[in-house]
Amino acid sequence: MNEIKISEELKKELIKFNLYCQASIDERLISWQLSFAEGGDMWVDGPNIPSALYGYDAESKPIQTLSDFVNEIFDRIPLDDYTDCNDCLGNGDVDVTYDHFNFLFNVKVYSTRRKEHLYEQNKTFNEVVNDQPMFNWGNTNYKYKKLNDNEFVESLIEVGDGIDDYEITYNGYGDSGALDDNNLPASIEDIAYELIDLYFSGWENNAGSDGSIYLDLKNREFSIHHVYYDEESVLESNFKVKIV
Repeated sequence: MNEIKISEELKKELIKFNLYCQASIDERLISWQLSFAEGGDMWVDGPNIPSALYGYDAESKPIQTLSDFVNEIFDRIPLDDYTDCNDCLGNGDVDVTYDHFNFLFNVKVYSTRRKEHLYEQNKTFNEVVNDQPMFNWGNTNYKYKKLNDNEFVESLIEVGDGIDDYEITYNGYGDSGALDDNNLPASIEDIAYELIDLYFSGWENNAGSDGSIYLDLKNREFSIHHVYYDEESVLESNFKVKIV
């Protein structure tokens, strides 16, 4: 167990404070939280003091002393280890509580990680025209609904100067998303967006998504490889620091 060594005089002061905490707030604990991000950004919330601890605030000597110890604990933690990994999103939190029964700090380190969910969609043009969008948004002129029309498909090949297949990648995050290729014919771009929204509506929201569409005009079929991401807070480390 990690330790913080203090003088006998300070220990006596904290013992008195601990006894008062036990009598007034029982199992409710004083807490601190450090939020951190890659690049060294960090900010501290706390001390958070139970309201029943009358007569004490963040400026009170015992709590100031505890806050100094907590800052020392924060300094000991290699925060870069929790922002620099393949699926790390570059931020996290350190939660600290003071256990006034056992003269120690409980420390939990969390990192925010990205989790992947893979989906595949493969259909012929004759099949896709029967699928309905999850949200209509008032659109009554979907181009994908015409993909079973041979003349329409041939017109798509014509506007693309004879190109009869496209591999289109896309990505979205934080309520904004777009195709990666800005040079597609407008009709192909519209169909790509329609197909993504048809099967993966909301793909641009929150932690986002990315993927690719293979549009085969010659064989009248398409496939979508879609990766949806979400964020989860992962407990990376859990330890105690004893005051001795």
